[in-house]
Amino acid sequence: MTTEGLVLIDTSVWVSALRPRSVKKTKEQVGRVLDEDRAATCGVIISEILSGTRRKKEYHDLSADFGALHYLPAPEPIWVKISELGFRLRAKGFHVPNTDLLIAQIAIENGCMLLHQDSHFDLIARNSSLKTVTLSKKGL
Repeated sequence: MTTEGLVLIDTSVWVSALRPRSVKKTKEQVGRVLDEDRAATCGVIISEILSGTRRKKEYHDLSADFGALHYLPAPEPIWVKISELGFRLRAKGFHVPNTDLLIAQIAIENGCMLLHQDSHFDLIARNSSLKTVTLSKKGL
């Protein structure tokens, strides 16, 4: 599977896009990536989204929806790389949750753009080869 051109959509964007009254630009951006068949996900993002559901039907519907996206695995050597990235960031005085380090490293490993609304990813991008698109949390 080629991952060139894929966009890893972070949990922060999914949570926003799935809300009934989400920011119009967020829904449009996610819709565009989905329509272009460039939307990617990974295990930790699926886990974060599905564990936040409240009803069985919502869980099953979202599980099926995520099953239709491009899936990016986390190969075993990734754990060493995220520990190194976390160490470098902490040495500069920044603390980033391991889940965000994992998501960022999966995007880096696959050469994907990361679409997000989480300031941790901007910080990671300034200190690594992560490529991001940051969506505003504010409405238009």
